[in-house]
Amino acid sequence: SQLPAVTDNSVLELAIRNNRIAQFEVASAYQQRAFQNQYPDTVWWERDLGSRDYLEALYWLRKSATAGHLPAINQVGVHYLEGWGIQKDFDQAAIWLQKAVEQGFVPAMVTLARVQLKRMKIRSRQRYIDTYYRSAFQLLTQAAESGDAAGQFWLGNLYNLSNQNSEKKIQAFHWWSLAAAQGFKPAITKLNSGTEDSLSP
Repeated sequence: SQLPAVTDNSVLELAIRNNRIAQFEVASAYQQRAFQNQYPDTVWWERDLGSRDYLEALYWLRKSATAGHLPAINQVGVHYLEGWGIQKDFDQAAIWLQKAVEQGFVPAMVTLARVQLKRMKIRSRQRYIDTYYRSAFQLLTQAAESGDAAGQFWLGNLYNLSNQNSEKKIQAFHWWSLAAAQGFKPAITKLNSGTEDSLSP
């Protein structure tokens, strides 16, 4: 599809020459245009344009990720998690994200934790639920303690799941407050609207 206006041909040329940073930049441009052109309540061809942009973004993200660019690896995981231009696949998301987590990339820890929480919701056996929950909690704790606002927000959500445990409610408020202090909007919204139990921002 036509190259988004937020990038230019020189970047595309570098991407074609397998420059992983340029590949990520081109992917981000397509992704940003897809964000701006989401029309869930309008004509089908406009929705299709957004889907094609997501697919184009994923094409370049995979190239960049295969070359080892950690932000690209994380974004491939996000595409599988959210179903952007592709069918949702939590197992594939986890495979990609684990590569970045093993290299200590904090955003991938948060994304993988979200994947684990999704997996937890669709499993019926308690041992799988416990495994995914422990994994998510460990990942989010590591991200939150490193100062990552998204990690702090999601860790707060996990603590908030314990309805009757006032100590954990205090922990939830603590982590949400730290995230909100960094300007993380979902945390600000959470604090302003109360402490409803939720696994999503």
